[in-house]
Amino acid sequence: MRAERRAFLKAIVPVPDPEHPQNPGQSELSSEDIKKLRSAAVFFIAEFFFVIQQLGLTKDPEGLEDYLKDHNDSVGRKIAELRKEKRSATHSGLTITRLQESLIDDWKIEEMVAAAQDGFFRFDQSTIGALLNEIMVKQSTNSHLDVLGKAGLLKISGRRPKYIVSNGKIEQHYEEFLKGLKNVFS
Repeated sequence: MRAERRAFLKAIVPVPDPEHPQNPGQSELSSEDIKKLRSAAVFFIAEFFFVIQQLGLTKDPEGLEDYLKDHNDSVGRKIAELRKEKRSATHSGLTITRLQESLIDDWKIEEMVAAAQDGFFRFDQSTIGALLNEIMVKQSTNSHLDVLGKAGLLKISGRRPKYIVSNGKIEQHYEEFLKGLKNVFS
């Protein structure tokens, strides 16, 4: 498993090429950026984009809407359970406030679905942060998304909000990682 993880990270972290220092349009990666690319957060983000791809949500506006509403429903149930049981946090340590930050506004869902219906699928950075908020804080998600954009693994446009579109590379690397794991256990 470690070998497959190393292979994934090797595919994710670009190796400097003296003859072609950077890909066109790609920003210079700092040592801090490289550290972020080697972190577990990149696995979470890669897994997220892989699942979105495998579920076909980039081409299914209704499926996307269901996915986002199901997310909100799941978070809402967790919040209701905490309140009912008068607990301050889930067993994994998530507070009601943190869970509330995981909710996606209805208008954002409508905006994403409308864009997808027009054939333009994209996430804004805060929506990805909300979807991954139960496993990593939004600030961490945002900084890792920025680095993945700098590394050419995601397309990022805009400033506020920032829009994220996958170019398929991160999903491809994650799929190779999963295939490698399958071979390990076969």
